[in-house]
Amino acid sequence: MSHGLNILWFRRNLRLHDNPSLQIVTQNPHNIFPIYIFDTRFQSIGKKSYHQNAFLLECLADLKRSLNQGGGQLHSLQGCPIQIFRYLHSLHGIASMSVQQDSEPIWQFRNVDIQSLSTELNFEYQEHISHTLWDPLCIISTYGGTAPLTFNSFVEVTTSLPEPALPLPDINWENVNFFLLPIKCPVNSQQFMFYEDIPSLSDLGVEPIPEISQKRIIKGGETVALKMLALRLEVEKAAFRAGLFQPNQARPNLLGPLMSMSCAINVGALSIR
Repeated sequence: MSHGLNILWFRRNLRLHDNPSLQIVTQNPHNIFPIYIFDTRFQSIGKKSYHQNAFLLECLADLKRSLNQGGGQLHSLQGCPIQIFRYLHSLHGIASMSVQQDSEPIWQFRNVDIQSLSTELNFEYQEHISHTLWDPLCIISTYGGTAPLTFNSFVEVTTSLPEPALPLPDINWENVNFFLLPIKCPVNSQQFMFYEDIPSLSDLGVEPIPEISQKRIIKGGETVALKMLALRLEVEKAAFRAGLFQPNQARPNLLGPLMSMSCAINVGALSIR
């Protein structure tokens, strides 16, 4: 269909920098509809810890602020993705959907269902590689249909593949037109829920923990992650000039700021590239 929503479905790519899904969807810069779904069909929210959920909500709040600066809005929903997209299609139509590839086995059923839905409703569906340096399916195929289980075998496979893509440039928001849902979206369904803002932990049904255990040193969000990365790179540069390698292990600064990027990379608040 030529008219309708161009859905940008944020999954594990909670950032604006180096985001192929964002780059592709803004090539047709009309009716861009950024969305995040708390998926209750394929994964229970209760399977994540209190701090995992709190970190995720911080990332979403940061992403929403960044989209607001570009004139957009992050729409947060909870429920079954299939039912949510059917509902959006019935109201506004869907022209296209751009997502990041989720390669873990838990998401394969969801990917198949979404691809089937795109065929049924006649909209363009595109998956992009940005959570890993290489396409995991390509690595498995190159290795003869099985996954390389050792570091040496992984290196052997990747050396036969092209180099990973370089990071993408930042988006120019000047001509991007966002579609904004009404503040009071007319939804009356037991299958999904629209949130007017980023939901709280209690909204999601996350079990509280003692207040003394709620404190976290690591904060979520692309903005924080990029600042931490810049600091980390300065430490690495200084160590390299001094002839040191792996400074966090050789000479760890136990009283300094955290240098780990793993939490941000895990949810895609920081690009692996």
